[in-house]
Amino acid sequence: METYAVSVMILPKTGVNDPEGDVIGDGLRDLGFQGLTSVQAGRFFRLRIMAENPNAALCRAEEMCQRLLANPVIETYEIVIDPVLEAAAPSQFLARVPLAGSRTGGIGR
Repeated sequence: METYAVSVMILPKTGVNDPEGDVIGDGLRDLGFQGLTSVQAGRFFRLRIMAENPNAALCRAEEMCQRLLANPVIETYEIVIDPVLEAAAPSQFLARVPLAGSRTGGIGR
């Protein structure tokens, strides 16, 4: 078994009210940040999962999203996995797999 670092990003689906994102966007515009067209507020989880291979880690993370971490009715999620290696840089991903509870897939789609 190998340990995989699993990052999960959860955001509201397009069309779902996001009052937290709206407030953050208003605040940034009030601070003078120009050109900002929208803000989505979400959640980020960093998990360490022991699994036989990257696909098994991905399947376990997806089940966690479906059962607890995300509400697939109103949220999308994206799962990114990579092995936890002492010498590996965090950007060396084995797989970047967008997943979501909608037909459009991944975040921001």
